[in-house]
Amino acid sequence: MMAREIGTWFWDALPVQRKSGAWVLPSIVGLSVGLAAGVGLGLLIAPEPGDATRRRLARGAESFQRKASRFVDRTRGEIEATGHEIAGEARAELSRARG
Repeated sequence: MMAREIGTWFWDALPVQRKSGAWVLPSIVGLSVGLAAGVGLGLLIAPEPGDATRRRLARGAESFQRKASRFVDRTRGEIEATGHEIAGEARAELSRARG
């Protein structure tokens, strides 16, 4: 069997349509069911009570927010500095071209 025939056999064996866009809804449904099952299973076998988990998640979210804020501030500063540098170089080139 050639690779093309194997691919055709594989896709024909799946219970999905091969039309363009026909895979979107089944994919979303499958993802949603998997996500719900994962969350439900996680809640059933959670190692600590719900309030402790919520506090831990809140602390993690606050930590992430602080780190993201620092990253954004640092990146904004770097972008502004680069922008000023480029503007200065452009002004210098413009004055040389006029000059």
